[in-house]
Amino acid sequence: MRPFALFTSIIALSGFYLEGLYVRLRGLGHTRMHLVSRRWGRLILRWPGVRVSVEGESNIPPGLPCLFVANHVSYSDTPILMGHLPVDFRFLAKASLFKVPIIGTHLKHGGHVGVAREDPRAAVESLSKAARILKDDRTSVVIFAEGTRSHGEGMREFRAGAAHLAIQAQVPVVPVAIMGSADALPKDYLSLQKSRVRVLIGKPVSAEGLTRRDRDSFTTRLQEAVAALIPARPV
Repeated sequence: MRPFALFTSIIALSGFYLEGLYVRLRGLGHTRMHLVSRRWGRLILRWPGVRVSVEGESNIPPGLPCLFVANHVSYSDTPILMGHLPVDFRFLAKASLFKVPIIGTHLKHGGHVGVAREDPRAAVESLSKAARILKDDRTSVVIFAEGTRSHGEGMREFRAGAAHLAIQAQVPVVPVAIMGSADALPKDYLSLQKSRVRVLIGKPVSAEGLTRRDRDSFTTRLQEAVAALIPARPV
């Protein structure tokens, strides 16, 4: 890791932790914690020169909780969406991330939901918790539907969790395509690199009236909706 990148990373994580700690101690709530994440996500990307553009914001249904379904290329996807997706949301993320120092604590206290995929019963409970966030809290949820990073090697097959959650909560699904994040944080790199990232937001896909029997076909439909956003031309 370059000295400047190391220095800025330490400063960013320290500020992120301290401001998050203040919000937790004051009991200011998950929405305030999200604003902390949004601000620091932008700063963490800006310092090394990661420039993010967002297109299609008008496709987000106003005033409605939505399930945002995104492709997953690198670890930088998390601060990219946290800093630039223009809604209050909670991540549905791997349970192992909640064990990472600073980041895990922030995820826990920010109201995000961990999923232990190796435990089917716990995974179902996590999806039910995310459904309550959508229906009862009326707060959007973001899920990386591939389940793991593709490292820019082509989108992996979507897992059924996103479709299951959308059908359970009966909310609109907004497809999101992230392009260029493999350059922002390449595989096996420890620091962000100067790069350009595009986030494309597509038109919502309705889950209204669907049942569990439609889960597989709806999973395919969601993957096609995200894939359709990715252009052939470079970022």
